[in-house]
Amino acid sequence: MAKPLRIVLDTNALLMSLPRKSPYRPIFDAFLSGKIHFLIDNAILSEYIETIGNRSDYIVAQNVGELLVNSPHVMRINVTTKWLLIVQDPDDDKFVDCAVADPLSIQKQKSFQRLFERIFKNIKVPTKAAFSMSKKIAHLQIDLHSQRIAYNAY
Repeated sequence: MAKPLRIVLDTNALLMSLPRKSPYRPIFDAFLSGKIHFLIDNAILSEYIETIGNRSDYIVAQNVGELLVNSPHVMRINVTTKWLLIVQDPDDDKFVDCAVADPLSIQKQKSFQRLFERIFKNIKVPTKAAFSMSKKIAHLQIDLHSQRIAYNAY
């Protein structure tokens, strides 16, 4: 069996994949069968449970929450760096932070600048160790509408 794909799933994508007759159900079925693994941290898990509870009922939210907590196909991630990349909806930062913090994605962290440059080709990336994970904590804010980046290193 091939290695499972490790993904961070947005809350709305999870919600759309839950109903059995949804065209997005193959996402949840792939999770249940172990073909994909969900990466989550506490903030994402809390949002999943709260949103499912608001849109369906408490029992469904509790069952999904227990499944995610106990599933061998869920990788709990310890997020230590807040990238602050989503300017329009800062509440969605937790998904980016979780993806970058995946311990099997150290290479992802090292090549984050190249990935960033490919995605935002027309945006100039700061040259000073903006993506260094060592002595400084880098905070990047991207405003996609004005295509500006605010960079602060602490």
